[in-house]
This record gives sequence, structure tokens and C-alpha cells, in this order.
Amino acid sequence: MTVVAGWQRHRESVVEPAMLWARAATLADADPSRPLLNLCVDRVDFATVLLAAAQRGQPCLLPSADSAAAIEAVIARYPDAQACRDMDAPIPRAGVPGLDTLPDARVATVGFTSGSTGTPKPVSKTWANLLGDAQCLVAALDRHGLAQHAALVATVPPQHMYGLELTVLTVLAGRYRVHAGRPFFPADVASALEAVDGPRVLVSTPVHLKAVLKSQVALPPVDAVISASAPLSAELARALESTLQCRVVEIYGSTETGAIASREPCRDAVWQLFPGIRFDDAGSGLICEHLPTRAQVQDQIEVTDSARFRLLGRPDDMIKVAGKRYSRQALTRQILAIPGVEDAAVVGLSGAGRVGAVVVGSPSSAQIRRWLAERIDPVFIPRPLRRVSSIPKTATGKPTAAAIRALLEQGDAE
Repeated sequence: MTVVAGWQRHRESVVEPAMLWARAATLADADPSRPLLNLCVDRVDFATVLLAAAQRGQPCLLPSADSAAAIEAVIARYPDAQACRDMDAPIPRAGVPGLDTLPDARVATVGFTSGSTGTPKPVSKTWANLLGDAQCLVAALDRHGLAQHAALVATVPPQHMYGLELTVLTVLAGRYRVHAGRPFFPADVASALEAVDGPRVLVSTPVHLKAVLKSQVALPPVDAVISASAPLSAELARALESTLQCRVVEIYGSTETGAIASREPCRDAVWQLFPGIRFDDAGSGLICEHLPTRAQVQDQIEVTDSARFRLLGRPDDMIKVAGKRYSRQALTRQILAIPGVEDAAVVGLSGAGRVGAVVVGSPSSAQIRRWLAERIDPVFIPRPLRRVSSIPKTATGKPTAAAIRALLEQGDAE
């Protein structure tokens, strides 16, 4: 197969970015006054809707998850939105001029934060923001040795800022090839990787990567793994490099800023900002032409120089009980370290002044509490604690505070 930039649907079918413009024009002409709510799973269809919104002069609306609650939250703000899911429209062989025709200052997307710690918030991005994000991301991945026209297979949805930047915008810019689907189960990930020619890159999240390793499914040769959306533990990063014999790159960013930094967790303790991005002299803001003036990093960090920092945690990661503070992520890691625990999520119950947790695995609640009592302050031992069969998460593997509280309210917690 000829290696070209584009989305690969089948081994013989590569959709180049220019081919989408004429397809998008057909959608743009239908009721052009309405903003488009982009619910497409297929990345070709997602990009078509994104470009149709640009041709309409309307923002493309991106829900934080493909759930009824997330979609309803968007429609509440945009009641006239036109929902678009995957489509059967043919893809023309010819297109029209591309990215240089996009109006830089116009709002391109309105995305929503995940709501992992509260209510999802809308975040608007112009085309200048988005394309600048993509250019910085490509420059950073060059630094990590990612080959031009590498074939990306992604388990993350294109609606998420991570998925949008890496699996849609970089392809529109002609940099990479991307498998159009979104494989979920490990066997599907293996099949998608088999369907593309190398060099292959797996774009995923810690929860999906852990599932792939646990399944022991055989993967074709992978040149790199890229992870984002949640902290990647050193243990998992080492296991990935050892098992897949490839480079592991971790991306840091947020819906508000886009991707801004990277590292190789098996080698680097600090994060390096992307080329073209730096901290201001006070170390409190980010300076880059495509970012809003003095954009702020949402997490707590320690700036080591103008281009590097250590990640200390989220401001809302701290749980306060009886005048004491402890990291929600650290408590989650302690629970996950218990033999037999497969998954866990923790939430602060501010009104009750205590911590709640849901756990998937074989240990009893008493065993979990005894383990924790030997390692943490007793005030942070979860009460209530509920053992469940699974924990609902967003498409990028994050449990939401609302979902955890709902599980804790179902019947009697132990």
C-alpha cells in the first residue's frame, strides 16, 4: 500500500484530507444556521463534520462523553444543535483547498471537560488554537523519534482533546496516517494494528493499556506507545516497554490548554514543554502564540526551568478530613496495590467529612481496610466502601465523581 497521510478504513482504502472537503460541503449546505454536535466514532466521519462546521461558520460541539447526560448537557446550552453520528455518504475523490482556507480567529470547537471531579465546563478553541496545538504536538513527537507518516491506532475518541489533536488535526495537516476506527477490546486493538502498515503507534490511555497487557493478546510490532488523559504509572510504562519492545511516550495537557508537554516515563521524572511553549518569568503562565495570553496549567507543578516542570497533582486532588489532607490519587494507588484488587475509585464526601471508595476485586472490605490501616492515616480509610463488579468511566478511562457517588448510594455500602 502506498504510504500517504490520511485515515485508513481498510487495507486498500486510505482517505486523504483533501477528499473530505467536498463531502463536508454537502453537510454544510443542509440547514447551515445550526451548530453541529459531533458524535461520530469513525474518524473520517468526525473530520467530515468538523470541516462542515467550519464551512458553516459554526462551532463544532464536542461532548465530554458519548453518554445521555453528557449529550444533554451540550444540548442544554445549544438547543438548536444538529446531532451527527457516523454516516454512509460517499467520499469524493477530489477536494477543495484545505487548512489555509480556515478562518484563524473563528471558534472551531466547543469542547467540555470530563467532569471527573465536578460539573463539565465548556472550553472554546479557535482554528488558530487547534492548528497551533497540532504543530507543537508534531514537533514534540519528532523529538521523541516518531516517524513522519507513522500509522496511528487509537483507543481514544476524537471528541476528547487528546484524540482530536493527535488523530484528527495532525492528519489534516498531512503528518500521520490514522486508523479510522476506535478499537476497544484488546483483540480489536490487535486487529486494527494488523490492518495498518508500519511504523505503528498505539495511542491510548493507562486503563486501556493495562487491559491490553493483562489480556496477553499478541500484537504486531509496535514502534511507540503514546499515553495521556491520566497518570501513567512507572510500573505500567516499564511493563509496556518490556513486553512490546517499544518507546513509551506520555503526553500532558488539558481541555483548556491542549497538549503542552511530554516525557518518556521510563527515563524522565520531569516533563518538557513542547517546542514553542515556555513558562513566563514568574513560572505561573504559559507563553505561546497559539495559546490564550498567559494560559494557566490546571495542576500543581514545580517549575524547574522555562521549559521543564514536575507534576505534583491537581488542586482538587486533595481530600481534607478532620483538618488533614491526602491525595485522592495516592489513596487510589494504595488501594490498587492490594493483591486481588483490579480497579478502584475514590471520592471525597465533603458534606459527610469522610472518604468514599468503590473497589473491583476479590478482597473483602475488611481486608482492604486492614491493608490501608497499616499504610495511611486512619481518617482516610474509606467509609463507605463498596465492592462493585465494574466502575463506569468516560471514553478516556476516567471515573466521574457523580458516578462514584451514585455507586455508593446503591444499597448498603460495607
